[in-house]
Amino acid sequence: QKEYIKAIETFQKAIELDDKQIESYKNLGITYTHLKQYRLAKEIYKKALELNPDYAIIYYQLGIIETAENNINLAINNYNLALELKPDLIDAYTNLTIIHINKKQFDEALRLCELSLEYDSNKLATYNNIGVIYMQSQKYDLASQAFQKTLEIDPKYVRGYMNLGAVRYNQGEYQKAIDSFEKAIKLDSEWKGSAYYYLMCSYSVLNNKDKAFEYMQIGFPLWNNQQIEMLTKDPDLANIRSDPRFELGIRN
Repeated sequence: QKEYIKAIETFQKAIELDDKQIESYKNLGITYTHLKQYRLAKEIYKKALELNPDYAIIYYQLGIIETAENNINLAINNYNLALELKPDLIDAYTNLTIIHINKKQFDEALRLCELSLEYDSNKLATYNNIGVIYMQSQKYDLASQAFQKTLEIDPKYVRGYMNLGAVRYNQGEYQKAIDSFEKAIKLDSEWKGSAYYYLMCSYSVLNNKDKAFEYMQIGFPLWNNQQIEMLTKDPDLANIRSDPRFELGIRN
């Protein structure tokens, strides 16, 4: 927080010295955005666009704000303006793709991914989004190919292992799913909660109750309320719910 406040002071002084320096407005707006002071950020970006109405990065930054404020149509408009002015702005494609995935508009999302790859053929986020599109469309073989591509680009890409594990799980390839989730756990702690839940479910379906309860015990402190609630509803846990250890695990 203190660093952001110092940055604001620095950029404000820079603007006082030269109020035509558009980069200072951009950086000040980004800083306000990080602090979630969206109104102030928009005011600064408006001044920047008065200096240069064709500055693509400003429209991109406005897209980020409108997305954060759930003004999705405005976000789409701003991202499209950014891409009209700067067609190689990869992050704008990425953010637009996510919006269309969330809207279940998979054809448009895939079109944006293909455009993005024309400018950057090794963009992790693009291949990950392609995988998500195919996974949500239940085209699991194509999803698997996309997630495997992310791991070719970066063998330490944890999200790639998690998503590949989810695809394999949905395909009923539980042992392969287990392998993917275990690799994710070794690389990053952020994903451990979800990985442990999948591992518990995988071993439950394989009727390896001892391993399922092992991961239940490890994962339980990391799970959110939704995951804990799913313990009593998830059909893939049917094999362990009749075991006395299940109720004991929930109570403890």
